[in-house]
Amino acid sequence: MKVYALDSLHPGQDPKITRANILANIDNAVDTAHLVAKEKENSVGNLFGDDFSSVLSVKKKDPIKARPLTQKELLFNEKEVLGLFFSGHPMAKYQDHLAQLKCTPISDILEGKASGRLNVLGIITLFKKRQNKQKKEWCQMVIEDCTGSISVNCFASAYETMADKLASNAILNFMGDVKIDDESARVEINLKDVSDITELIASAAEEFTIRIPANYPKFGLEKLKHFLDMTKGTTVVYLEVPSKEDPQKIHRIRTNKRILLHKGLLEYIENTMGNAWSFK
Repeated sequence: MKVYALDSLHPGQDPKITRANILANIDNAVDTAHLVAKEKENSVGNLFGDDFSSVLSVKKKDPIKARPLTQKELLFNEKEVLGLFFSGHPMAKYQDHLAQLKCTPISDILEGKASGRLNVLGIITLFKKRQNKQKKEWCQMVIEDCTGSISVNCFASAYETMADKLASNAILNFMGDVKIDDESARVEINLKDVSDITELIASAAEEFTIRIPANYPKFGLEKLKHFLDMTKGTTVVYLEVPSKEDPQKIHRIRTNKRILLHKGLLEYIENTMGNAWSFK
């Protein structure tokens, strides 16, 4: 349900819609099955085989029309069930901007091309709390980008100030020192600080572009304007809008908005348009 097993029930439909509706209605389906079984138990058997009257007599609930899954939810469901991001990667939209964000690809660290104190943009795919000899909490993590994965240690003194930011599936900028573990000879990062990905992009973005889908509703544009008006900053906003005459032709429009990027804006765009934003 969370991945591909039942996509064939709705061929041609976006999996974000198919899987959301199946997950939203699974409890109703189970309840109905229990009622049908109970009805069959209480009914008299049919001389010619199974009695389907119990199926017809059970009042079925109206199906729930669920909010489509976001791309992030779709990918995290794949990771939960399959153990890997299958149809895409949550870090893909940031990968081409690593140099602009002054972050190092994990593969460069693993291959010995980068060392010392670095910034690494990644998603936490494994998170484990630990206790040291003084009973103070610290944690070990594995973070991942599109090029590889690496272990990260957040020792007690640092963990005390960062604990509220660190959790499975969090996408963060990790600043720390590259070390080689004495026992395993494994390359690791000893964490010194973390920062939110949105804050990192906001500090680097000079231009922010939103790709408006064809036939995007008017109320959606009004809501988008609301999010754009929430902050004032230096980042110039551009819109890419399909031509009414030829949807393949895209008009790039510079708006009069200068904003400070914020999480609410990015989440609204992703939830209603998909990965329809970029920056430079």
